[in-house]
Amino acid sequence: MAQNSMFSGGIGIPDGAFKRLNTDDAEEALRFLISNITTLENIVEGGAPMTFVELLDDTQSATVVGNDIELTADSAGEKAFVIWSQVDGKKIYLSYTDVVDDIGGNTDPATGARNQNLLRNGAFNWWRWATSKSALGTSTAICADAWCHRMLGSVTYTASQSTDVPTQAQASVVFNYSLKLDITGADASVDAGDFGWLRTTIEGYDFAVAAQRDCTFSFWVKSVKTGTFCVAFTNSGRDRVLVKEYTINAANTWEHKEVVMLASPSGGTWNYLNGVGLEIYLTLFCGATAQTTADTWNTVAGLRLATSNQVNFGDDAANNIFFTGLQFQEGNTSSEFEHVPVAEDMLRMQRYYNKSFELETQAAANVGFGGAYTATQTVAASTAQPHVVDVHYPALMRETPTVGLYNPSGPGGGDQVRNVTTGANCTSSSVNASTALGFYITATTPGGSAVGDLLSVHYDADAEFLDV
Repeated sequence: MAQNSMFSGGIGIPDGAFKRLNTDDAEEALRFLISNITTLENIVEGGAPMTFVELLDDTQSATVVGNDIELTADSAGEKAFVIWSQVDGKKIYLSYTDVVDDIGGNTDPATGARNQNLLRNGAFNWWRWATSKSALGTSTAICADAWCHRMLGSVTYTASQSTDVPTQAQASVVFNYSLKLDITGADASVDAGDFGWLRTTIEGYDFAVAAQRDCTFSFWVKSVKTGTFCVAFTNSGRDRVLVKEYTINAANTWEHKEVVMLASPSGGTWNYLNGVGLEIYLTLFCGATAQTTADTWNTVAGLRLATSNQVNFGDDAANNIFFTGLQFQEGNTSSEFEHVPVAEDMLRMQRYYNKSFELETQAAANVGFGGAYTATQTVAASTAQPHVVDVHYPALMRETPTVGLYNPSGPGGGDQVRNVTTGANCTSSSVNASTALGFYITATTPGGSAVGDLLSVHYDADAEFLDV
């Protein structure tokens, strides 16, 4: 049986054979066909070249409604069809036999956008900044890639990687990690200007495909604290905001939540390029200054995070909260969490942050040579070496990043190139010609060194939406 890679679940089968697919594969296959054919009408009418839909019963009918194909039930009470397309003289068959209201609801034939997760690292698989940070408070901090957090006021907290996750039976997929936020210093009262949140940002280029359309934000959450929590969606200018409430019903229990973000307005300051496209805040507590009303896009001046119903998550040092399986997608319903192939997922992460260190080693001086760049000294001692090493990023970064240099070994000179041969530090180490593609390093060699000595240095490059 020949495999065909046109779409997920697609099977190349000799003429006359038949393959029944499960719900997810059939739905994904139909979405692929929709996104590669000019109109949905062409699919239903069989007008697109070499691509046809056959209803399985004369009592069925198919109707195009907006971007959906709606099927009436057949005589057996099922909604069924066969899609087939001829490729290299063979037919590729697909079937769908589950009772459903519609297929292809989140697919736009004009853009080709499919039912995809626009968030980065929603399963918290990547922790290149750190796997834990403690004694956090008013400054914005980041551990897991793409997710930063802040608690303004008297509250202190710890952020960490956790293996406490919903089961496969609960979520239908396997999660490795969750993000845990744990209160270590409580504040029973929330002043007007206080707030606490977990935030992620969708780049403008990515958000553009979902802009001015209804979208759904879904996630798994578990907390000691029950009650009303809020999610805030806001634009790059923070002059338009939509707040939605959700409820944590049971303490210490994984619950799945979904909130619909109503179609974003055209008015306001929006960025559909490489800046902030959409910010999503999971609010933990919020004073009166940043409160607003729910369920409508409000015109505001400054950050708004919650309604007055928001609980105070920071009121007890015993409080903790876990998140995982976060997904943002076009449409007003959520689908099963989309796992992206690991190589593709990591390449996407590299656009916002990359480094020479081992995967979960926090960028810092004197943490060893694993992954460090090395070069040969080409000039005499105490001489400026015009090119120590060239760094080319594995992916085009979102913008010209902030680059840090780190000495792999030895006391002092934390931002200096290290002469490994002599065990001494270079001086005047610097980043040059920095762009979104890469940079090169220059340095002045240490006294007592010589041509042919081994030089080494670490770097990190940050284009993340951290302090926007």
